Amino acid sequence: MGGCDVDPTALLAVKEGSVTVLGDPDHFMKGYIATYLLVQHAINKKALPTGWWNSGAGLVTPSSVDQVIAREKSNTTRQAFFQNQIDQQIANPPIKPISEEH
Repeated sequence: MGGCDVDPTALLAVKEGSVTVLGDPDHFMKGYIATYLLVQHAINKKALPTGWWNSGAGLVTPSSVDQVIAREKSNTTRQAFFQNQIDQQIANPPIKPISEEH
């Protein structure tokens, strides 16, 4: 059985073995990038990107659940976990044209 999202109950279910896999939408990273882009637009007048920004997603399995539980403890731990990916995506945005399916 699988599910989607990384709420504490779902993570515990993976850890205990009653759920095999969770889809991890990486909410923190998506929100951080969106906020960063809006701040840059508001303060520095930087144009907002046009297109589908695919920041990715992940899977939570029994082998990765402890790492995700540690990551989800606070916004500080989330930022530390995702910062490298955030920096890479801001430097090289993973954008496809609106005309392409995401």
